[in-house]
Amino acid sequence: MRAPRRNNVYDFLKDKILHDEYKPNDKLIELQIANELGVSRTPVREALKKLEIEGLVKANPRRSYQVAKISIDFCKDLYFVKKILEPMLVEQTAYAGITEDCIILKSLAQEMKEAMLNEDFYRLKNLLVEWNLSLINSTSNQFLKDLLMIIDARLYRISNFILNDNENLLLIYDKIQKIQSAIESRDCKKAKNLSAEYIQALFPIIEMKNDSRMFQE
Repeated sequence: MRAPRRNNVYDFLKDKILHDEYKPNDKLIELQIANELGVSRTPVREALKKLEIEGLVKANPRRSYQVAKISIDFCKDLYFVKKILEPMLVEQTAYAGITEDCIILKSLAQEMKEAMLNEDFYRLKNLLVEWNLSLINSTSNQFLKDLLMIIDARLYRISNFILNDNENLLLIYDKIQKIQSAIESRDCKKAKNLSAEYIQALFPIIEMKNDSRMFQE
């Protein structure tokens, strides 16, 4: 793999963390990373400090870092805000009726059904993520879009962890299909309520995540 350029060290490290290639508690040593990527220690140090601010790594003595565990309380706070904002977006989408964005959502929902029939859970997982991203992109309210994008970016690790469990994957698939059906029938109230119920259903799943290697106690 080609080493990232100086200004891409941050993106490179963040991608490794978000995709669980660097796991919680893994040590991140400046010199080792710099040698691996073929850059000086300065961009590595800057990237690690930025990742620390974002809560993805934590600093240790002697300039070493380690990948941070996921904070359950922090995730619950984010899902609480998401539960307020996203149902409003779903309601707007249902009210808008047949638009280009609605057609995209419908197409993705159909692809999900095909993935289910083929028991292609990896593709199903990716389609669920893509559906959610397309939903956010459907709004013309840039402020709402930006807020939800920030929230989802911060929830990426826990969302990925949840979707790696096939039981959770099927639960979320079922709820997304019901939301999509309400959007297509332009039942705004039902779509909004289903969206809120879907996010609420994630809270018990988060509470059950007690792997101390991944999550903060």
